[in-house]
Amino acid sequence: MMAKIKSVISILVLAVACGIAAYDYRIGLIAPALVSVGVGLFVVFAIWVFPDVKPKSQVNK
Repeated sequence: MMAKIKSVISILVLAVACGIAAYDYRIGLIAPALVSVGVGLFVVFAIWVFPDVKPKSQVNK
C-alpha cells in the first residue's frame, strides 16, 4: 500500500477513535474512552508495521 493511502487511513482512524473517546469521556465513560484510543493507536501501528499481503505470483518475481 502506498504511503499516501496509509497516511489518509491513519488520519481517519485516529479522527474516529478520538471522536469516540471524546464522546465516551463526555458522558462519563472513562475506560471505554481509553480503550477506543488504544485500539485506534494499535490499528495505525499495525497498518504501518505489518507488511502487505501479496499473491504468490508476485512473491517469486
